[in-house]
Amino acid sequence: MTAEDVGRIETALGVTLPSGYRDLLTSHVAVLEAAGTTLQHYAVLWTAPDEIIQGNLEARTYAADMAIGEDEDDERPWPASYLLVGTNGGGDYWFLDVHQENPPLCFWQHESHQVTEYAASLKDYLARVRQDLTQPDLWPWQRR
Repeated sequence: MTAEDVGRIETALGVTLPSGYRDLLTSHVAVLEAAGTTLQHYAVLWTAPDEIIQGNLEARTYAADMAIGEDEDDERPWPASYLLVGTNGGGDYWFLDVHQENPPLCFWQHESHQVTEYAASLKDYLARVRQDLTQPDLWPWQRR
Protein backbone atom coordinates (compact mmCIF):
# COMPACT_ATOMS: atom_id res chain seq x y z
CA MET A 1 0.00 0.00 0.00
CA THR A 2 1.29 3.44 -0.86
CA ALA A 3 1.30 6.70 1.09
CA GLU A 4 -1.32 7.92 -1.40
CA ASP A 5 -3.57 4.98 -0.47
CA VAL A 6 -3.19 5.87 3.20
CA GLY A 7 -4.05 9.48 2.38
CA ARG A 8 -7.16 8.31 0.53
CA ILE A 9 -8.26 6.35 3.62
CA GLU A 10 -7.72 9.36 5.86
CA THR A 11 -9.61 11.67 3.51
CA ALA A 12 -12.52 9.28 2.99
CA LEU A 13 -12.93 8.69 6.72
CA GLY A 14 -11.94 12.15 7.99
CA VAL A 15 -9.31 10.78 10.38
CA THR A 16 -5.57 10.85 10.85
CA LEU A 17 -4.26 7.32 11.16
CA PRO A 18 -1.89 6.59 14.05
CA SER A 19 1.72 6.45 12.86
CA GLY A 20 2.10 2.76 13.77
CA TYR A 21 -0.88 1.88 11.61
CA ARG A 22 0.44 4.00 8.73
CA ASP A 23 3.74 2.13 9.00
CA LEU A 24 2.00 -1.26 9.09
CA LEU A 25 0.04 -0.40 5.94
CA THR A 26 2.95 1.04 3.97
CA SER A 27 5.72 -1.34 5.05
CA HIS A 28 4.30 -4.67 6.22
CA VAL A 29 1.27 -5.55 4.08
CA ALA A 30 3.18 -8.44 2.45
CA VAL A 31 3.54 -10.15 5.84
CA LEU A 32 -0.19 -9.82 6.52
CA GLU A 33 -1.09 -11.10 3.08
CA ALA A 34 1.29 -14.06 3.51
CA ALA A 35 -0.40 -14.94 6.80
CA GLY A 36 -3.83 -14.71 5.22
CA THR A 37 -2.92 -17.14 2.44
CA THR A 38 -0.55 -19.46 4.34
CA LEU A 39 -2.11 -19.97 7.76
CA GLN A 40 -5.21 -22.10 8.25
CA HIS A 41 -8.20 -20.17 9.58
CA TYR A 42 -6.10 -17.07 10.26
CA ALA A 43 -7.92 -13.76 10.10
CA VAL A 44 -5.58 -10.86 9.42
CA LEU A 45 -6.07 -7.13 9.32
CA TRP A 46 -7.40 -5.57 6.14
CA THR A 47 -4.73 -4.69 3.59
CA ALA A 48 -6.72 -2.90 0.88
CA PRO A 49 -7.78 0.75 1.12
CA ASP A 50 -11.30 0.02 -0.13
CA GLU A 51 -11.81 -2.67 2.55
CA ILE A 52 -10.78 -0.25 5.27
CA ILE A 53 -12.92 2.57 3.92
CA GLN A 54 -16.01 0.43 3.27
CA GLY A 55 -15.78 -1.39 6.59
CA ASN A 56 -15.63 1.86 8.51
CA LEU A 57 -18.39 3.56 6.54
CA GLU A 58 -20.63 0.57 7.29
CA ALA A 59 -19.67 0.65 10.97
CA ARG A 60 -20.60 4.32 11.13
CA THR A 61 -23.94 3.61 9.48
CA TYR A 62 -24.70 0.83 11.96
CA ALA A 63 -22.92 2.27 15.01
CA ALA A 64 -26.01 1.82 17.18
CA ASP A 65 -25.89 -1.93 16.46
CA MET A 66 -22.23 -2.10 17.50
CA ALA A 67 -22.76 -1.35 21.15
CA ILE A 68 -20.06 -1.95 23.72
CA GLY A 69 -20.90 -3.43 27.12
CA GLU A 70 -22.05 -6.69 28.62
CA ASP A 71 -25.68 -5.80 29.31
CA GLU A 72 -28.22 -3.18 28.29
CA ASP A 73 -27.60 -1.03 31.39
CA ASP A 74 -23.86 -0.97 30.63
CA GLU A 75 -23.98 -0.58 26.84
CA ARG A 76 -22.65 2.48 25.07
CA PRO A 77 -22.55 3.26 21.34
CA TRP A 78 -19.56 2.54 19.15
CA PRO A 79 -17.15 5.51 19.58
CA ALA A 80 -16.44 7.61 16.49
CA SER A 81 -12.70 7.40 17.24
CA TYR A 82 -12.66 3.60 16.80
CA LEU A 83 -11.29 2.61 13.42
CA LEU A 84 -12.05 -0.88 12.18
CA VAL A 85 -8.91 -2.52 10.79
CA GLY A 86 -10.08 -6.10 10.19
CA THR A 87 -12.66 -8.80 10.78
CA ASN A 88 -12.71 -12.52 11.39
CA GLY A 89 -15.60 -12.88 8.94
CA GLY A 90 -18.01 -13.87 11.69
CA GLY A 91 -19.18 -10.40 12.73
CA ASP A 92 -16.28 -9.65 15.09
CA TYR A 93 -13.80 -6.83 14.44
CA TRP A 94 -10.30 -5.64 15.24
CA PHE A 95 -10.03 -1.90 15.79
CA LEU A 96 -7.78 0.95 16.91
CA ASP A 97 -8.57 4.19 18.69
CA VAL A 98 -7.31 6.89 16.30
CA HIS A 99 -7.06 9.37 19.18
CA GLN A 100 -4.12 7.41 20.58
CA GLU A 101 -0.67 7.74 19.01
CA ASN A 102 0.31 4.12 19.68
CA PRO A 103 -3.00 2.37 20.34
CA PRO A 104 -3.39 -1.27 21.31
CA LEU A 105 -5.06 -3.53 18.79
CA CYS A 106 -8.45 -4.37 20.26
CA PHE A 107 -11.09 -6.93 19.38
CA TRP A 108 -14.87 -6.48 19.55
CA GLN A 109 -17.01 -9.61 19.85
CA HIS A 110 -20.46 -9.13 18.34
CA GLU A 111 -22.39 -11.57 20.54
CA SER A 112 -21.16 -10.33 23.92
CA HIS A 113 -20.39 -6.74 22.83
CA GLN A 114 -17.18 -7.07 24.80
CA VAL A 115 -13.89 -5.43 23.88
CA THR A 116 -10.59 -7.11 24.65
CA GLU A 117 -7.03 -6.08 23.95
CA TYR A 118 -5.60 -8.40 21.31
CA ALA A 119 -2.09 -6.92 21.19
CA ALA A 120 -0.48 -4.11 23.18
CA SER A 121 0.60 -2.47 19.91
CA LEU A 122 0.64 -3.07 16.19
CA LYS A 123 4.34 -3.86 16.52
CA ASP A 124 3.43 -6.68 18.93
CA TYR A 125 0.69 -7.87 16.56
CA LEU A 126 3.13 -7.97 13.65
CA ALA A 127 5.63 -9.94 15.75
CA ARG A 128 2.87 -12.45 16.56
CA VAL A 129 1.98 -12.82 12.88
CA ARG A 130 5.63 -13.34 11.94
CA GLN A 131 5.97 -15.99 14.69
CA ASP A 132 2.80 -17.74 13.57
CA LEU A 133 4.13 -17.86 10.00
CA THR A 134 6.95 -20.07 11.29
CA GLN A 135 4.30 -22.68 12.23
CA PRO A 136 1.97 -22.73 9.20
CA ASP A 137 0.72 -26.30 9.67
CA LEU A 138 -0.73 -25.71 13.12
CA TRP A 139 -4.25 -24.56 13.93
CA PRO A 140 -4.39 -21.18 15.74
CA TRP A 141 -4.89 -22.72 19.21
CA GLN A 142 -1.86 -24.98 18.71
CA ARG A 143 0.62 -22.19 17.96
CA ARG A 144 3.23 -21.05 20.53
